[in-house]
Parts: sequence; structure tokens; C-alpha cells
Amino acid sequence: MWFFTVALISICVLMVIRWLQERRRDFAKHVPWVRPYLPVLGNGLLFIGKDDVQRFWNMQKMFDRKENLFRFYLGPNTVFGTNDPGTAQQILTDPNCMDKPYVYDYFLADCGVFAAKTSVWKSQRKALNPTSNVRVLQGYIPTFCRINSAMIKRLENVPAGKTINFMDYASRLAVELVCATTLGFDINQFDDPDGFAHNMERVFYVASRRMLNVHLQLDTVYRWTKDYREERALREKMESYAMKIYESAERRFSSPPEDDEDHEQEKSRILVHQLFVNKHRKFAKMEILHNIYTIIAAGTDTTANAVSYTCLQLAMHPEQQERLYNEINDIFPNSEPIITLEALKCLPYLDMVLKEALRLYPAAWIVMRENTDDVIIDGLRIPKGNKFAVNIYSMQRRVDVWGPDANLFNPERFGAERSATRHRYAFLPFSGGRRDCLGARYAMISMKIMMVHLVKHFRFTTTMREEDINFRFDALLRIIGGHQLQIEKRCRKHT
Repeated sequence: MWFFTVALISICVLMVIRWLQERRRDFAKHVPWVRPYLPVLGNGLLFIGKDDVQRFWNMQKMFDRKENLFRFYLGPNTVFGTNDPGTAQQILTDPNCMDKPYVYDYFLADCGVFAAKTSVWKSQRKALNPTSNVRVLQGYIPTFCRINSAMIKRLENVPAGKTINFMDYASRLAVELVCATTLGFDINQFDDPDGFAHNMERVFYVASRRMLNVHLQLDTVYRWTKDYREERALREKMESYAMKIYESAERRFSSPPEDDEDHEQEKSRILVHQLFVNKHRKFAKMEILHNIYTIIAAGTDTTANAVSYTCLQLAMHPEQQERLYNEINDIFPNSEPIITLEALKCLPYLDMVLKEALRLYPAAWIVMRENTDDVIIDGLRIPKGNKFAVNIYSMQRRVDVWGPDANLFNPERFGAERSATRHRYAFLPFSGGRRDCLGARYAMISMKIMMVHLVKHFRFTTTMREEDINFRFDALLRIIGGHQLQIEKRCRKHT
């Protein structure tokens, strides 16, 4: 008897919850919504009991719609979704739609520019913007080249014909680059230099599991789970890495500023210097630590993902690979290229190749926002406190925008003529609006330098085909099975 009583009460409670939810959603009753839907669970049936690959593709199916704006539910939370460039522009550029919703808290970096509330983010971003100007990036180039040359030597030791997961090498290279430049820190000081990038990747994966599991969104439940215990263990390791970087920087920048202008210019090239001694904003210790996480995660994953996918696509398309090799070799004929920002501008095909890889495989494949005041999106007034999701992966593969071959690799899409007629928000590998990626320019320059070294020294082949590429649901776009490549040393031409 007690069982039926509890069941009846539960049904009544669910009905009341649903009624209250629908009352709150009256303003959106004409907006299409995703089914199947259940009270409390929302669209959870699309994800509960599914593996990571199914979750990813079910999310894509949700966004595969004709409507510019629709709604879906993460548990009881309404989310307005879009993969339309015009609607995405409205969301990402609205000044009242800049906060990041609660799911970003799962990444435990909410005191930094990645996930901080808008009021905090604005002052941090203003303080850090000067660290991405052209003069600063030009100053990084010798370090980029030195570390790339060391990576080339490591790759030359790979036996001919051996299949490698190229992401392992790209991640190590990317984290070494971002630490040496923006943080002024040599990761070889760590006992396990590859550990930080690996642990960061795992933290993002564990955090992403919470997004689609309604019960895990409750802290009181989550604290009893295996994921929570793993997250804490990973967090402790990452905190030890970040503290070493923090303490190293604190020793360097704790002394009073010097008057030597050249010395001041040299220090200003290091982003972490701005975190410690910015004249306009004092960063708290936790803010510095969270920005260290953010800098390493964003700098590593965006760069490593893009370069790995680019090399994989070049391996699948040898004609494009040889065209790129010839362009690079014409501009940099010496075995050790002397790279400048001006010289990189003379590589238009490299720019097209990288952008096409970023189109097909954006690292941040979906971005979310929350409005802090009423906004009007596609003519609909949406009250404050609602969530929005822009599916960049889906948007950058729209057939009506990119053509019938939108899922195929074709760098010619980014020729000047075709790019000029395309909606500017159809291509958002670094997000868009005021809250776009601070390191976008840094990422493009570092990726171009990496590709110059890699393509100049190696020929890439693979047994993988486009249909072999599959993804898991994760905060960042992760390929199942890795980027399986074989590398062959090219005959060097000396001049």
C-alpha cells in the first residue's frame, strides 16, 4: 500500500512541477521543442543509458532542424538552441546575454576569463587584452620556432611506418608553447610534463558527463559518485601544477617595477605578468590560478586539436598536402625557416587549410550563454535567466551555407570570393561577440608556425578515412581512437 501512496504522491508532484514549468514557458509556447520530453528529466531520454558516441550524435540530431530557434531541456532547465548564423549573432552580441550558465561551473574555473560572471569578466578581459597585440605576438616567435624545432627532432625518432596518435605529440607541443610564452614557464620542470594536458582533458570529460545527467547536477548527489572522486583527484594534481607556475611567476614579479623601458617591454610580453602587476586591476590569487588553468586548457586544446585534424586531413588528401608543402617551401626554402609575421601573410593556402580544419572540427563545438535581462531574439522577448546554446559544429556544416559537400574537406571554401558572400557568424571557431576567445590571434599564429615546421619536414599518410572519424560527447570535440598517422621524413633542400 505504501508503494502506491508514494507513487501517487510522486506523480502529483511531477504534474505540479510540469504545470509550473509550462506557466513559466508561456512566452515561448510557439517555439518548437525537442521530443521526447518528460517533466524533471527534460530531454534526458535522448542521453540516459547512451554511450558517449550516441550522446554526441543525439545532440547533433536535436540541432538538425529548419527553425532558427528551438527549445530543449537539460532536466527542468529550458535552453534555446540554434545553429543559424543570424540567430547566433543576436545571442552572442547582445550585451545582456554574456553570462555563462551553471554548467560552466562544473569546470571549476569560474574565477577566470573562461567562466567568470560578466561583471568580473569585463575587468579581467580589459586588463588582459593588451597581451594579444601584434608586438607581443611578434616577440613570441623565436620561442615558437625553438620549441617547434625540438618537437621535429622528437618526431624524427619515430620509426618509419609506425602509426602514432598525433594528438599525443601535438598536445605536448601546444602545452609547451603556451607555458613558455604566455606563462614564461618551462614545463620540463615538471616530473611528468605530459601530465597537465592529460589531466586537463580528463577534467573536461568528467565535467561534461554532468551536463546530460540530471541527477548529477545536484551537488548533494554528485558528491557520492565515482566521477566526483576522480574529479577531486585530478583537481589536486592540476592544482599542484598550477601552483608551481604561480610560485615561479610570483618570484619573478614580486619585486618593484624597474625603470628600464626595454626590460618592462620584455616582461609585458608574458601574459602572466599582467595577472600579477596589472596597473588597472588587482587579480586575487584564485583568479590567477583559474586563469592559468584557462590559458593552458584553451591554448593547448584549440591548437593541438586544430593541428592534429589538419594533419589528418592532409594525410587523407595528398594533393592538398603537396600544394601546401610547395607554398611553404617557396616562402621558407631553408631547413630552419626564419619566420616573421609578414612572412606568414605570404601563405594564403595555409590560412585556407587551417580555417577549413577549424570549420569541420571546432574545438569548442558548442557554446552557451545566459541572459541577465530581457532580450529579444528572432522577434521573441525572452525573460532574464534563460539559457542559450549555439551549436558551432552543426552551424559550420550547414549545407545551405557551405554547399552540398559541407561535410568534406575543401580549403577552397575560404578563398576570398566565397568568403566575402558568407555570413560573418557562419564561421565561429573561436566563438563570437565581445566574449570571444582572447587567444584567437595567438592560436592562429602558433598553428601556422607549427604547420610550417611539420609540413616542411614530414609527409603524412593514414589508413583512416572520413567515415572512420567519430566523436564522443565532451566539452571539447574529441575524436574516438585518436588521430592515427604515419609520418615520413622529407628530403631536405638546403640553399
